[in-house]
Amino acid sequence: MKLQPQDAQAIPIFRLHYDQAFRRRFYQECETIFDQGFLSDHTYVRRFERAFAEFAGLPHAVATANGTQALELALRALEVRGGKVAVPANTFIATAIAVLNAGATPLVLDIEREGLGLDPIELESALQRERLEAVIVVHIGGVPSPRLPEVVRLCAAFGVPLVEDCAHAHGARLQGAPVGSFGVAGCFSFHTTKVLTVGEGGMVVTSDAGFHTAMGSVRRFGMNPELPIEHIREGSNMKLGEFQGLLGLLELERGVERLARRRHLAGLYRRGLEGSAWRLLQSEPLEDGAYYKQVVLGEIPRARIEEAFARARIALTGGVYYLPLQRQPSLRTCTQGRCYPVSEWFADHHVCPPCYPELEDCEVQRICEVLLELDAS
Repeated sequence: MKLQPQDAQAIPIFRLHYDQAFRRRFYQECETIFDQGFLSDHTYVRRFERAFAEFAGLPHAVATANGTQALELALRALEVRGGKVAVPANTFIATAIAVLNAGATPLVLDIEREGLGLDPIELESALQRERLEAVIVVHIGGVPSPRLPEVVRLCAAFGVPLVEDCAHAHGARLQGAPVGSFGVAGCFSFHTTKVLTVGEGGMVVTSDAGFHTAMGSVRRFGMNPELPIEHIREGSNMKLGEFQGLLGLLELERGVERLARRRHLAGLYRRGLEGSAWRLLQSEPLEDGAYYKQVVLGEIPRARIEEAFARARIALTGGVYYLPLQRQPSLRTCTQGRCYPVSEWFADHHVCPPCYPELEDCEVQRICEVLLELDAS
């Protein structure tokens, strides 16, 4: 028997569960941090960096206090100050803020429809028009765009460094390669709702040993690695705390299992909405995506979807994104006079129902039923 909305338990926007074994290990390891007496950028942060580099499939990693700083760190190490950095219109404002904090100007470009990534045609036009210090791509929802290789080839042809915003995409792959390996740097966020979380934190991965050294310097005020009291480049304080490093180590131990759970949920959405007018943003094969969000696209007005979900006591998570960069008042000078037709369409034609490891299979079924009822109405 199908439950009526008033009888069904509410499905929240997010759940995050830590079992007693996880908590006991965290508490026990905290004693070591207190005994060592170093609360920032010490033993556990170094171990977290090494473990995350292995998880990400790259040789080097640098931890930061948050994901925005991870992007800023990579850009400062590239010395983009005074130049322009291409970013996709459809991203969280933190991507653009990192560019501004690094002393550069965001050049906001439209996205493509297939994978909702930076449009290679727009990028090629920009590269032919003006000098760019870097290009940033964003793996929306944890699903790398199948057109990413076109962007990689363009950056190589024009000699412009590529930076990946992997805030949604821990563990995602494209054509067998891990995210973070397509450019000079991959930048991750460990914010509370992310695929892996330490509450607040970030990480930059790279295969370039020299770039890794430069980022380590920038993170510590531009310090000279050979003479710590001397500062040889522009830098800042971007260090991560030891408790976050510890939490990250423990989170990585359960990361593969939790990532598999997200992929399982993506499969349930695919099967549950098969044959309907809804389109899902998913990887091929399915197991290559990270599914920070399950993006659902359609022509039904969002207000109707929100009303139906409210009646069913199901929370919609935040879109990615309802307010792209060209709709942000603080970035008006970066986007005025330009057109963003694909980004505008996407902003008004998608929703993100719940998709997190604590979500039950039966809850995904309920969500799909609401979407199917809307599709049939």
